[in-house]
Amino acid sequence: MKNFSFGVFAVIILMLIMTNVSMADGWPRTGLGFRASYADIVNKAQWISVNSTGSDVNVGAYGGSIFFYSKIQNQLYVEFTLGAIGSVHDRVDYWDREETNTAALIPVLFGARYELLSPTIKSNLRPYVSAAIGPYWLNEIRVYGDHYYDEEVTIETFIRLGGYVGVGMNFMLSKDFAINYDMRYHVVDFQDRRYHNGFEIGIGFTILWGNE
Repeated sequence: MKNFSFGVFAVIILMLIMTNVSMADGWPRTGLGFRASYADIVNKAQWISVNSTGSDVNVGAYGGSIFFYSKIQNQLYVEFTLGAIGSVHDRVDYWDREETNTAALIPVLFGARYELLSPTIKSNLRPYVSAAIGPYWLNEIRVYGDHYYDEEVTIETFIRLGGYVGVGMNFMLSKDFAINYDMRYHVVDFQDRRYHNGFEIGIGFTILWGNE
């Protein structure tokens, strides 16, 4: 995850050097964005183990989100985020029993972001800090199969309260389009040892409109 974060940051800095956008008419007031992300909140998110008695494979912690924000005053924006993070855990014991757990975590978050640079500073790189709270909707589907019994399917749904604090940057390629990079730390009352509080790194793009 550190290499991914460093690589994305390096690309944004390179783009900053190569691009110059004029914002003489002011910054857009509203943005709609899409981002892909990796979230370090699932225990053993990338885990593969194979031995003589079976296998244990866990793949997940990847996801994405859609977000909307709008300026309410000077450098302060309100923000809404709808996201999804998925994981799949498959375990085979003695090659005749198999259990597959599929989970989807859907955060619905309301918060704010604050731009660190004044609108009077015409920089292509717009850093900000953000925070949000809301429900994290966790959906799990468990499928258990055995040579001697019928397959069992169990579906469970939980809603947990949580939130995040984060930092990010919008790199303005034009007045109405930006590349977005951010890092967030999620704090959620999971009540489940398979999940934990952790960082999420995302990159995407934002479509902007409206004048100051």
